[in-house]
Amino acid sequence: MLVPVMDETEFWKIIDAAREDAEGDAEEQADLLVERLTRLDPDSVLDYARHFEARYNRAYLWDLWGAAAVLFDGANEEAFDSFRCWLIGQGREVYEGPCTIRTRSRSCSTTSTWRSTGTARRSASRRTRRTRR
Repeated sequence: MLVPVMDETEFWKIIDAAREDAEGDAEEQADLLVERLTRLDPDSVLDYARHFEARYNRAYLWDLWGAAAVLFDGANEEAFDSFRCWLIGQGREVYEGPCTIRTRSRSCSTTSTWRSTGTARRSASRRTRRTRR
């Protein structure tokens, strides 16, 4: 059995440090993240990749795809993939925030945010139907 070298807290610390140092520049954040990962031992890099992939897959939700469709005025699979990477890159607080992954079926289900997400989903569905014609 493999013993993880990097725990979840460490994973988020790396992302947070890169984001904070990049001061809002997404390309700089990506460069800083790569720079930090190259300083780690191979087992830690593999653990980072496992943590990232687990969160990336967990974010494959129709509600989030609807949000991406609103933000991007439509979202194909490639745009949604980028959106999920961006979401992870915003850090744990945003990723697990009040209306994202962890609590999406609890308190947010009755807020206007979720009603508007349903509207976004219907709107994205209409756009999809129009493009198929």
